Amino acid sequence: MLRTITKVVLFTVGVIAMISNVAFGQQTNEQAFEIIESANDSIDLRSNFYDVTDSLSDYFPANELYESWDNDGIYYPKVDFSNKKDTTIIVLCDNKTNFYVQPVKGRINSEYGFRHRRFHYGIDLDLDIGDSVKCAFDGMVRVSRYHKGYGNVIVVRHFNGLETVYGHLSGSRVHENQLVKAGQLLGYGGSTGRSTGPHLHFEVRYLGTPMNPHKVVDFDKFKLLNDTLYITNKTFEKKNTKPTYSKTTSTVKSSTSGTTTVKSSTSGTTASKSTGNYHYVKKGDTLGGIAGKYGTSVSSLCKLNGLTAKSILQIGQKVRVR
Repeated sequence: MLRTITKVVLFTVGVIAMISNVAFGQQTNEQAFEIIESANDSIDLRSNFYDVTDSLSDYFPANELYESWDNDGIYYPKVDFSNKKDTTIIVLCDNKTNFYVQPVKGRINSEYGFRHRRFHYGIDLDLDIGDSVKCAFDGMVRVSRYHKGYGNVIVVRHFNGLETVYGHLSGSRVHENQLVKAGQLLGYGGSTGRSTGPHLHFEVRYLGTPMNPHKVVDFDKFKLLNDTLYITNKTFEKKNTKPTYSKTTSTVKSSTSGTTTVKSSTSGTTASKSTGNYHYVKKGDTLGGIAGKYGTSVSSLCKLNGLTAKSILQIGQKVRVR
């Protein structure tokens, strides 16, 4: 009888011990338990960082290159390529699964390089407010928000490893973490943010580091320079591509009288201005004076440039006249 009671007591104590271990999270060396994360726990699509070992990190484009997926910062932390010794090969287009589409078929208003003592990391392409802006390559929208400089801006990370930036939009038709195809509508042209007139600010970046878009795109023919991009340490050189100025004379067509001779100088007209499309403000210029010079009206200038009749012009400001 005593032996039976002893067995019952020992069994009861064992059960209580097992319950205690489970309740308080204790585990023995012989049997460790594993916590299995749900899909929601595994990754937060709105987070600023993901672990590259995470099972869902493959969801993001070029995850083998980038260590983070950030919906807030326009710029991925720059990588210093000055000591890069090798060549990275990126297939941009193979006409099978990889394609390129020109975001906007407009002339270049402002080049990549130094501008007004600041570096301009993209190219400005002419457009009208409301024009369609398309995605250059397949990828995923990383950023779609308002920025005081870029205005309404969209950043797309592509499967080929590049990122493209689309700035000064009037509106967006995509959302963050959305997969997009080459040629898909991203938004509409505008003049939001720090802008003096309607245009698309277009950037090409690799691992957060900007490159001259001319190294990728032929903006005269609206197509890629090559189907393959070879990245070296020279790809990211900050060469000033600002147009050179000459002191020669040229003729331009005027709406008021046949042809007019215009003298170009270091403070005068660029090639784009010689066609009468843009005027660069000089000391003493007014909207009325500019309108009279180009045979247009103040109201037309205001409409083209998002100005009012009382707007104060800045020396060096680019004013669209056509």
